Amino acid sequence: MGDQAKEVYRIVYQSVGLEALTQEDVDSIVSWSKKNNTAKGISGFLIYENGHFMQLLEGDENLVKDLYYNKIAKDTRHRDSKVLKEGVGRRTCAEWSMSQLPIGVFASNLKK
Repeated sequence: MGDQAKEVYRIVYQSVGLEALTQEDVDSIVSWSKKNNTAKGISGFLIYENGHFMQLLEGDENLVKDLYYNKIAKDTRHRDSKVLKEGVGRRTCAEWSMSQLPIGVFASNLKK
């Protein structure tokens, strides 16, 4: 797994979805992200639970920064976007161009 050992740029952020946002809307975001991220070599995951988002994006620094700061942070489907962590590290989601995880799955993996 050469991709797993490769250093990439990562951004983890959280935000609050608009009240009118539906699961269908979130599914559409994930579907669009899978298509576009694959072409750019960006991987990551999205967690959406009780109106809140948390997302990890990883890949080429310029592409990840452009995606977050010029697109995601300006997206009107959420507000109060806040970067929790940003920097270089090993790729953790090489097999996911974007995947949606239930919060319970993410939390249980943190305990390991």
